[in-house]
Amino acid sequence: MDEDTGDILTIKYNIDGGETQTISDTVITSGVFTINKINVGSLAEGRHNLNVWCEDDKGGSSIVTIIPFKVAKTAQQ
Repeated sequence: MDEDTGDILTIKYNIDGGETQTISDTVITSGVFTINKINVGSLAEGRHNLNVWCEDDKGGSSIVTIIPFKVAKTAQQ
């Protein structure tokens, strides 16, 4: 039995090390999570990093996953 089953996970993120946002709080029933959307707001054009991690209700925290992405507001040729 997974000893983490039933823990409450809080999925958090920030962009470029900015203000931490919460995506959701969920009770663990399996080891798989799907995140459909993150609002990136009005970021400047260029390269950015999305930093995502989880914290549980027992004080644990995952490693930070860094996802690089690019904002392009003009059509790319």
